Amino acid sequence: MIRLFLLVLLLFTGCTDSKSKSKRLASFAVKEDSRTGCFELTDSYCKFLYDPSSQGNIEVVRPKGNIAVLQGETENDFSQAYFHYSQAKLRRKNELPRYFAGVLDELGYFPKLTELLARPARKFLTITRRVQYDRLSMEVDRIWTTAINETVLSRLAAKFPLVHQIRAREMPPEYDIEAQKIRRKLYGEIASALWREDRNWMKVVETFRSLQTAYLAVIARIDASPELKDRFERQIKSVKLVLPGSIPEISDTECSSTKANAYYYRYLNIITVCAGDFNSEDILQSLAHELGHAIDVDRTGYLFKMESDLVREQRKLRQQICSTAKVDCAMWDAFKKDLNERLEYFEDYRPDLPRFNQCLQRRPVNIRASDSDIRRVAVNLTRASYSSLAGADFFLRIIKQKLPLRSGKLVKNPYYMNPCGYYLWTREEEPPEDEINSLTYFTAEYKCSAEGPDQFKNAIDQSKEISERVRAAMLSVDGIFSDNELMVKEGYASPSSERYADVLGSYAMAEFLRKFPALADRRGKLLASVSWLCSEPSLQSHYPLESQVESDYGDDAHAEGFLRFQEILSAPLRNELQCQKDFEFDECELPMSRH
Repeated sequence: MIRLFLLVLLLFTGCTDSKSKSKRLASFAVKEDSRTGCFELTDSYCKFLYDPSSQGNIEVVRPKGNIAVLQGETENDFSQAYFHYSQAKLRRKNELPRYFAGVLDELGYFPKLTELLARPARKFLTITRRVQYDRLSMEVDRIWTTAINETVLSRLAAKFPLVHQIRAREMPPEYDIEAQKIRRKLYGEIASALWREDRNWMKVVETFRSLQTAYLAVIARIDASPELKDRFERQIKSVKLVLPGSIPEISDTECSSTKANAYYYRYLNIITVCAGDFNSEDILQSLAHELGHAIDVDRTGYLFKMESDLVREQRKLRQQICSTAKVDCAMWDAFKKDLNERLEYFEDYRPDLPRFNQCLQRRPVNIRASDSDIRRVAVNLTRASYSSLAGADFFLRIIKQKLPLRSGKLVKNPYYMNPCGYYLWTREEEPPEDEINSLTYFTAEYKCSAEGPDQFKNAIDQSKEISERVRAAMLSVDGIFSDNELMVKEGYASPSSERYADVLGSYAMAEFLRKFPALADRRGKLLASVSWLCSEPSLQSHYPLESQVESDYGDDAHAEGFLRFQEILSAPLRNELQCQKDFEFDECELPMSRH
């Protein structure tokens, strides 16, 4: 009887849960006193957010419209992100991939999930009922995983008949790669079904468009050449926003379900905001930060590389080999002959806004890497790369038309002479130093060299030597702002891109907030979007100054907590928030035109 009552209760309240819960959220009234300190403003907000009476769930009161911040748990002890994710499954179950949804229905997934979400708070459970709900939770997770695995196997069997009869230990890596591709596509289909019409996602889309406009206004005022500003504008306009996990290249089950984060994918030039983020807070700051990466030194350096003759020739060579399983040896000989000349192009690279980026480095770079230093690092990196490739038998597998199973049976190699086949996805976005090019060099050299006992070894050695030269040139482009672990550890570089994105993002947020005439609207919007930076009761939250000192000894490119709030609270943002600078911080200011 109790179970039936809970099921009925959920049916009547589940779909409007966010509305009903918002009535019970603690209300945070934004201070409007212009004498308020900026850090005082954020600190009081964070303390209220994690006060014992709110525990992460509050409503920021604004004249323009209140914003629910759900960083805590539901009344029956689910994380808010998990609860929203589960509600989306129930609400959108008819939109899920047909075969996948059929398995879920067959195994009774949706009634079990409904029952789970209706459980009482743990403080009301006996130990027997607690164990029952824990078992139910594990069963719900197991059914979801089972449905995914069965769908992947079904789709894999359509491509490789009788694959279901191959023992797991005998599965060829090539089949595993295809299975991974299918799995990623399935994750994308599920993510699209759950979120593409979600109202919280629609808010992300609206904010993204507004922030692009804000960035363009900021760029127009930067004290830089017209050419640089024009390039920055094109880069900002070209960024695409995509649903979390909706395309195979960025498929991530955690991001499309409960993770609270956002990502900019440098090579693909796309941004995604994870479901756990847009279902738990305003995403203004997250989006502003990620958009900043579209014009940081990493992105502009990458674009410089990709516009080179070297990359154009790499693509031509790769496309010819991967599409035909043949090699144009004249093309390969010309590639090797002209390599030095093409590498000279990279010597002309100069980073954008060098003084501003140097100010943003976590540590000053006092050791300038010589050509021999860069060459040594390139050799070490390439050695590690080739060790990994050889350990996985990539070189050997590429050149064999038949592959043995552990049973001794030979099967056709679907990726024979196709180095691209061993990549889950390629959109021709790989940088010059990527391993896919190393495998292409190897394939070309092997096919174009004389047959003999040393043919295989020579092809590996020749491709390795070319890879070392290419990597050295790319390290020179990255220079003192490289995020390469070896360059950073040896003191030759310190990345600036994360702090750059924070500062640029704060300038864009200031521009974005300018459209709200009421101070409470501007302050409330900003505070609701930095909730993820608020620390739950911890050593960091109780001892922020000491934690800041301790963080200086770490290698994380991101600033965190108190330090990151200082980074975000730039002069333009302080001006829009009408708060006073109440902290000591060596601020890096973007050079702005006075006109």
